[in-house]
Amino acid sequence: MTDALQAERSAVMSFIHGGRRDIASLVEAARRVDTAREALRAAVREPEQLNAAMAASADKALTELDGLDELRRTVQQTRYPDVSALARYGQILDGLVRLGGTTADSVSTLPVGSDVAALQSLGTAQEHLATQTAILLAAASSRDLPPQQASLLRAAQARFDAAVGEFNAAAGPELRQRYQDMVSGTEVDERNRLVQLALVQSGANRPITVDAAAAARTGQATADRITAVRNEVAADAVTTTDALATAARLTTVAVSVGIVAVLLVAFAVAVLVARTILRPLRVLRRTALRVAEHDLPDAIERILEAPDPLAVVDTAIPAVPIHTREEIGEVARAFELVHTVGVQLAARHAVLRDGVNAGLVNLARRPQALIERQLGVIDVLERDEQDPDRLAKLFELDHLATRMRRNSENLLVLYGTGQGIRMMTRPVTVHDVFHAAVSEVEHYTRVATEVKAEVAVLGHVVKDLVHLLAELLDNATGMSEPTTKIMLRGALDRAGNLVVEVSDAGVGMNEDQIKQYNRQLAAPPDLDVRTAKHMGLHVVGRLAQRHGITVAVRANHDLARGITATVAVPATLLTTPEPPAAPAQPTLVAAAHDADLFQPREHGEHAPPATEAHTALLPRSAAPARRAGAEHAAAAAATPADRPAGDGDPATERLEPMQQLSGWFTDGQDTDSQPAHTHDARAQATGTAVAQPRGSDNALAVLTRSRKAIRGSTITTSGPPADPGWDAAANSILAAATPAGQPTDGLPKRVPRASRVPDSPLASITAARPTVDPNRTWERLSRLQRGVRRGREEAGRSTTGIATTEATDR
Repeated sequence: MTDALQAERSAVMSFIHGGRRDIASLVEAARRVDTAREALRAAVREPEQLNAAMAASADKALTELDGLDELRRTVQQTRYPDVSALARYGQILDGLVRLGGTTADSVSTLPVGSDVAALQSLGTAQEHLATQTAILLAAASSRDLPPQQASLLRAAQARFDAAVGEFNAAAGPELRQRYQDMVSGTEVDERNRLVQLALVQSGANRPITVDAAAAARTGQATADRITAVRNEVAADAVTTTDALATAARLTTVAVSVGIVAVLLVAFAVAVLVARTILRPLRVLRRTALRVAEHDLPDAIERILEAPDPLAVVDTAIPAVPIHTREEIGEVARAFELVHTVGVQLAARHAVLRDGVNAGLVNLARRPQALIERQLGVIDVLERDEQDPDRLAKLFELDHLATRMRRNSENLLVLYGTGQGIRMMTRPVTVHDVFHAAVSEVEHYTRVATEVKAEVAVLGHVVKDLVHLLAELLDNATGMSEPTTKIMLRGALDRAGNLVVEVSDAGVGMNEDQIKQYNRQLAAPPDLDVRTAKHMGLHVVGRLAQRHGITVAVRANHDLARGITATVAVPATLLTTPEPPAAPAQPTLVAAAHDADLFQPREHGEHAPPATEAHTALLPRSAAPARRAGAEHAAAAAATPADRPAGDGDPATERLEPMQQLSGWFTDGQDTDSQPAHTHDARAQATGTAVAQPRGSDNALAVLTRSRKAIRGSTITTSGPPADPGWDAAANSILAAATPAGQPTDGLPKRVPRASRVPDSPLASITAARPTVDPNRTWERLSRLQRGVRRGREEAGRSTTGIATTEATDR
């Protein structure tokens, strides 16, 4: 880099004193300098190879070199003086000289330090020699050497001599002799003579007669001789450095081999010493992992399944196969003790949990049995009640008792099996499932239903599905304003699954709460303190998990607030509904269909009396029901005053049968305008009752009938006062049920066509049909069902341990 920059400086001086015409040589010299500058920049790019002093010198030198481009443009494009150009190039070269001096100082303590110092001294001498040559060229070109240039020439000559002295001090005898032999001769003496001549002529104020060509030739020859000495010194330094590096590598290898040998010996000793420690530790580790991954979970499972959890503690965790008495053996004994105590705590916890669960289940079954009996009593009172106000109160009491029963069932679902006695054997339509679920909600009038699925739900799923939907509806009504509607929709998707949506316009939930609730609904967590705060959520999750039903909540997509709960019932739990009854059935066949003969009876519900059973045989499709009329009046009494009587209630839009029955009940004011025989004529002509306008007045009666149909109750009817024929038929049935007409088996004996309605148009077709005694079928199936239930209850006493309590409740 120094040589190239010195050559560029000489080219610049020749360019300035040559009339600024020979720019080609200047460009070529600049190209060589740029190449050397990039090489220098790449050499100092890795700062970890330089110490702090070398890095600082390198940064300064590169900074000076960055100003070289600006100096070139100034020289080429302006009348930049030769003295200024010479001084500026000297500053740049001084930075490179200082970098070389710093490098020499950093290796001065090494064996190669003398060679590096000698090399640096020769470089400094060569720089001052180039300065003298540049001054002589300028003076020879201008034939003038101003005093300032003369002073620079003298200083450069003095610095050259000083650098040569430093070289002689740093170099050995061989290098000194080599320098004296090579840097001598005619050309060196001629250069010295030209320098002295220029100084003498400048001091005498005479023109400079130095030949420029001779000055350039002798200066270049002297510089080449010094470069040759520098190359030899550099070669000696490289040789010394290689020898030092080889010795360092050998030393490193020897030291590494020694260290490896020491490590091998230490490792062998450590293995011999640690064998007695590692083997027990390995056994302890394997045992700990086996206990944590297999033995402890298996022990806890056995504890949970064992009748006596405390008896499993002694054999739950096997002993650790370490029998030493040193520290590792003591750790093994402590490990066994810790796991034994953990298993004991798990056993005690299991005993406590079983006791708490059994107590909660017992507490839930006690009121459940009483509630079932209470519902049976309420059913009897409702059948015999004719006062609309009192009937409405009975309906409200029935509704509250149903809600109490659902709360008891929640405890059975959470802490017991949840499989109670309310089981069904035949499918139920989605319409009836929806109506039964709505009937178990306090604010049932706010619920609007929409069913687009003509399917039925399998009997063993009906109760749990009704319970699940009732919990969702209860939550929706409780978390929304009293004036808003709750939508209960149901439809089939493309896969044949039943999709039910419960939508409200309540306060809603944020995204984090929705994600958390969906996780709990998909995988119900274990019971903890939070269960009491979110009992409905846990119950819904357990019921859905029992039958493979999917439940998820989401925010409403529209602008309204609120949450939509989606319930997906698999197609495997659905079936085709039973075909509806023919419009014009015979009286007794229609009554047999309405009697729900195959419905299981509730716990605590006894067979109806003979009079009620006979009363249930009255036709329902051809005549109105007295109780339906009473329910209609009771619901009308419970309707708010500000609600129009003709407003359609979406919750009862699919309850046409009950609406038709409620239309037959009158208070006497409609008798003149529409006599009863008009309704009879319509019924006889069409085979169905006359439909009345849909409204919300009979919502409570309809929902109560749907709920009782689901739980297995029977709705009884009797003829209206407007038709005395019905009273005659009822009296004939009651007369046939007297003890005198009973056979030896205790069942009432039916006389064919004895209870036929006078002047009935069905008299001709009834005689042609086979005789069917639904009462006998009813009693036989009831006894069969009671026997099956009794067998199940007796089988359950041996597993639940609460047979005594159930017997007391019954």
